[in-house]
Amino acid sequence: METWLQKNLARLLPWLDLGTPQLLAEFSAHLGWSFAVPAAAGWLFGHVGVYAGATGWLLYSVVKELIEDGHGYRLVTGNETPEEERDLFTDLFSRCLPAAILLAVEALR
Repeated sequence: METWLQKNLARLLPWLDLGTPQLLAEFSAHLGWSFAVPAAAGWLFGHVGVYAGATGWLLYSVVKELIEDGHGYRLVTGNETPEEERDLFTDLFSRCLPAAILLAVEALR
């Protein structure tokens, strides 16, 4: 499964960095939490919980990557290396896409 993910996702999304087992585990964990947080909030609080959980997770993800991990400052100052830039996009993709999908599905229900 790991080889399939690395080969096919890397071909479809060249900026996605899953080259090491650590990065693949991080990517998988982000996907899991991105679904789990809004789903748990929805289970506890209904439709409003899904919106609140997904929105909260999206805001947390952006703050975590841009401020806590320092990517925002390095991007603004031009000190971001290509590896760090791929790490930022991979993390934002794996953190935000599932929550955004849950928000879209909930909005269409």
